[in-house]
Amino acid sequence: MNVLIADNRVSMAPLIAAELRARNVSVTLAAPEKASTATSGKKDQNEGASRLNEAAWNPLSWLSSESLLFESAEQAGLDALVLLFDLNDFAAGFAKLPPSGIFESSVIAFQNLIDGAIKKFYRQKSGRIVFILSSAGEEHFEIPHLSGIQHIAAAAAESAFIRCAEETAAFFSKHEGIPLDAALLKTPFEPSWAADYITDTKTGRNSGKWVSQTGKLGSIFQRKI
Repeated sequence: MNVLIADNRVSMAPLIAAELRARNVSVTLAAPEKASTATSGKKDQNEGASRLNEAAWNPLSWLSSESLLFESAEQAGLDALVLLFDLNDFAAGFAKLPPSGIFESSVIAFQNLIDGAIKKFYRQKSGRIVFILSSAGEEHFEIPHLSGIQHIAAAAAESAFIRCAEETAAFFSKHEGIPLDAALLKTPFEPSWAADYITDTKTGRNSGKWVSQTGKLGSIFQRKI
């Protein structure tokens, strides 16, 4: 199995990658911007573990997203795309961007990957996208590093990620002829539990509902005000 994870800006991404590799899954971990300079193209092949490729990625570039998809699928096709959103982890990078850049480096970047992945999945006649959201279960009234319109844009980007995930699941549910599926996961969970959803478990796919390890289902939009 071959999986692309976007991206290492989110702290849980390497943990999930390590769990997948322990299951003999080959993983490409996207490494955006400055974080990619030390690891770009780095391939780790430890004994008893699958291939890990940390690939450079510019989220602001459509061409870079296409290159990332090509590199991740070059050896054995692409079985799954994993997209993560953690507002606290993204905040430091968002603080360096204008509001439009916040959307371009997150929601639009993810949509570019989704578009490319779906095209590959149609050709392969199979594939899945796993959306992972880090949620504290409350509104982000104060986001570190952000203020003013940046704060508003970042919170809106999180909501857009949520809606994108739900719409993708709904879209996949209408295409029964090709086994495309989506899973919508939210914290808290253990990396092994998330890996189950990426590799094996069918529960909750294409339902449009968010599931955490507690087993509770429901829309993330239902927050206390």
